[in-house]
Amino acid sequence: GLTLGAVAGGALGAVVGHRLSEAADPRGDLGHFQQVFRTTPYYVEGMTWDDYMPAYRYGLDTYATHGGQPFGQAEPMLAQDWPRAQGVSRLSWEQAQPAVAHAWRELDENLHAMGRPG
Repeated sequence: GLTLGAVAGGALGAVVGHRLSEAADPRGDLGHFQQVFRTTPYYVEGMTWDDYMPAYRYGLDTYATHGGQPFGQAEPMLAQDWPRAQGVSRLSWEQAQPAVAHAWRELDENLHAMGRPG
């Protein structure tokens, strides 16, 4: 029992530690999004990672400065600033918005999993 508890506790600690490091430096974690973007309901056929990466990066970056408020409240400002963050992306704001929201949601979930309010 004790050995199993120690192993489970160590594994949980590793997962929480990984999540903590992601939350501490969320901008470094685009790999997850790169793996899943084509399987999301908002994926636009024909678009590539080069189109979606700026949207996820924008979501991660803006969460760091505006994540204390609900996404819906920040969205008008995010929409207005999207052309500056868009880079090479061919996504309009309407197409990029779900990816940006996805990044915010992931960070919210990571912070809540660690017991910190988002």
